[in-house]
Amino acid sequence: MEVAPAPIIFPLKPSHSPRLETIVEDADEEYGDNP
Repeated sequence: MEVAPAPIIFPLKPSHSPRLETIVEDADEEYGDNP
């Protein structure tokens, strides 16, 4: 189920823009640590 990445890939709400960057950055660090 791709429910979580949906809003990240498709930011429908402009108010999620600033939060989107934080989520993407956070996810990048998490995925970077895990092989």
